[in-house]
Amino acid sequence: MYYNINLKNKCIFILLALVQIGFAQDNENIVIGRVTNGISPLKNVEVQISDASTNTSTDENGYYQIKASPLDILVFSYMGMKDEEIVVEDVTTRLNIVMKMQIEELDEVKVTNRIDRRSQDYMRHQYARDERIINTALGYVHKDYLGSSAYIVGGENLNPGAVDILTALRGKVPNLRIGTVKGSDGRTTERAVFLRGRSSINNPAPAIYDVDGIVMTQAPLFLIIQNVERVAVIPSLLATGRYGPLAVGGVIIINTRGTNIVREPGTNSLYDYAKLRDNIYEDDALDQEGVLRNSPSYLKDLYGSTNLAEAKKHYEHYAITLKTDPYFILDSYLFFSAKEARDYATELLQQNIGLFKNAVQCKALAYALEVTDKPDLANEYYKKIFLMRPGYAQSYRDLANNYVATGNYKRAANLYVRYLHLINEGFFPKDKSGISGIVKEEFMNLLTQHKSVISENSGLVLPPKDITRQEGTRILVEWNDSEAEFDLQFVHPEKQYFTWEHTTKSNPDRIRDEKIKGYSSEEFFIYEPLPEDWQVNVSYKGNKKLTATYLKLTVYRNYNTPSQRAISKLYRLRLKDVNQQLLDFSEVMSLP
Repeated sequence: MYYNINLKNKCIFILLALVQIGFAQDNENIVIGRVTNGISPLKNVEVQISDASTNTSTDENGYYQIKASPLDILVFSYMGMKDEEIVVEDVTTRLNIVMKMQIEELDEVKVTNRIDRRSQDYMRHQYARDERIINTALGYVHKDYLGSSAYIVGGENLNPGAVDILTALRGKVPNLRIGTVKGSDGRTTERAVFLRGRSSINNPAPAIYDVDGIVMTQAPLFLIIQNVERVAVIPSLLATGRYGPLAVGGVIIINTRGTNIVREPGTNSLYDYAKLRDNIYEDDALDQEGVLRNSPSYLKDLYGSTNLAEAKKHYEHYAITLKTDPYFILDSYLFFSAKEARDYATELLQQNIGLFKNAVQCKALAYALEVTDKPDLANEYYKKIFLMRPGYAQSYRDLANNYVATGNYKRAANLYVRYLHLINEGFFPKDKSGISGIVKEEFMNLLTQHKSVISENSGLVLPPKDITRQEGTRILVEWNDSEAEFDLQFVHPEKQYFTWEHTTKSNPDRIRDEKIKGYSSEEFFIYEPLPEDWQVNVSYKGNKKLTATYLKLTVYRNYNTPSQRAISKLYRLRLKDVNQQLLDFSEVMSLP
């Protein structure tokens, strides 16, 4: 465990979580929007809440309106189009949907084989970061390719006190039962797993086992539960297609710790997957000046001003019509702060602070305050977001991280403890990817950097030694709007690039996971000496609204070491489907 906590605090945490999370999810939103095919509006698109009778349809202009609660799933259906599913959040009031044609794949076997060959190396290196990947005797497989009838269970969810791996799986997978079969000598019996259910067939065949690529028919009772990384359970219909008749009873695939992870050569760090693809960068990203040329008029006029007095006149002119737009105020604040007119920037922000009302707006403001060296003021808004979204994992992480920035290390540690305790109690789901991995990473970093400052009375203990501590150059990406879709491009000095896709088309499970668990961030690591010509680009896809998305990029040098340094930048994303340059590493190299 990462913490010790007394019984009184434990009860308080649980009660607080139950009351706050339940309260946060009782609200009902009126969601409006327009559905198109990207060009024209679509009439009679069915809009319904999944697993409920509430539904409506779009009018002749593609508009709709429906009532929904947080965590409801809105399903948009139209003949000939691919269904769109959106998880409703507390701030969801407008969703403009672009539906895509339902294309049937031809020559399915050829396409599948080509994808498998291309992605094996990628999945092998992604294994440590993506708990939906399992290593088998026939290669790496992603849960998305196996279908809904297959299950993957993380080793941390197995009972470490179970007598063997079969007992540890009991209750973790539907229709799994433990029985006996005759041994190879025909006289003794051996324990086995049956996946079909007791009543479906008189004498079902037992499952076979695939342990780190070695197929066996006898249960691997010799395995130590704590050494199990993850387990996949594949029923017979899927299993026989991959393993043949031997797997008529299904397959239990077991991966053990440390066996399937690829590390950076000569280090204990995870492999730098920014170098995996053969993609060649063509220097086609639009720089920030190019982005500005495609920005709203008020931004072009502000940044085109020849002096401060002229810029103030432009602001006052546009404020007549845009004074109720919080993002106009935010952009103006960032402009004047960068022009060394901080008093003026602070004044215009204070005069309009009431415009920032919901969690998405408050988070953009908190980002802006942080990058303009006002972490104490940002703290007020992270607290406000925490009260708005107590059921969001990101709320704990953001407030704790801000406490670190303001030097309140004990408060940060207590928040990390609270979050990890709620995971242990089942109020937040356990996972190694997504927000939980970032929280654990940052908690370890706090202990590395400020262990001596954190009081022994805080109840903290050091993490287990077998937890990997990442070092090197860390890139943390955060965005204020969870509906935002974009592709991040990491360009290697040799002009190769890796693209991380954050869209419902390419990564629907990730988007859904973010909504349910409540997070909007991701981290990346580079494990070699950092040259100046690394680059990060973005291609923005939109956020189903007409507002901009604010993306914060923080780069840490020498992460998790005494010489750690960091720099943060904030970017306004509005221009769609254009590769835009965010950051080159010359600024990072200049950090002291």
